[in-house]
Amino acid sequence: MKGRTAFRLAVIAAVLYAAYCAQKSGSLTEGDENKAELEQLKKDLEEDIKRAKLKAAEDAPGTDQDGPDEILNDDIGPVPVGLANPYREYTESEFRAICPKELNYADIAEDSPIFYAIDGTKPIYGIRLRDADCIEYDFRIQHGRGDSDISGMYYDWTQEIKYPENKPECTVYLNESGQGICLWKDRSYRYSLAVKEGASLVKLVWMRKRIMAV
Repeated sequence: MKGRTAFRLAVIAAVLYAAYCAQKSGSLTEGDENKAELEQLKKDLEEDIKRAKLKAAEDAPGTDQDGPDEILNDDIGPVPVGLANPYREYTESEFRAICPKELNYADIAEDSPIFYAIDGTKPIYGIRLRDADCIEYDFRIQHGRGDSDISGMYYDWTQEIKYPENKPECTVYLNESGQGICLWKDRSYRYSLAVKEGASLVKLVWMRKRIMAV
């Protein structure tokens, strides 16, 4: 609505200015006694046009939204500007102090894992690690008993496979582009394990079993 108002103002100002220019060029009758009025009209029109352009620029998409500006944070969606970023990385010792579960990753990761948390009413704690096959896994844990998907991987899945062999039962979702997630829960927590490239049922179930084997 603001953008349309500014646009109409700009059009009106441009039309009036065109009329002024036509009158100055002789297409409209101009008397010497009207020169002062015309000069004042010119100044007024120029100011109107400047204001219209500034208003249009302020109302352009991406500069003045109805809500606060937003920035994107990978996997966790938009974060309003002015609020603290909910994603934070930790050292291993810091992470071990806040993570509610003891996890096995030391003999899995080929390089230094990334430890992080996503703050909120119920924080999500995560570890990103790479195995010997250079497959990158993103493990997450959150307190809660619901079936919410906390993986941050919102793709169109072509396969849904329930895997009951290792308790608790997990569900694996895969697509043809190589992405995949494994979701499961117990009495107190929900978990996710995600792969963005090279996912398979075997790899996800195997890594889930290893990282929880403490």
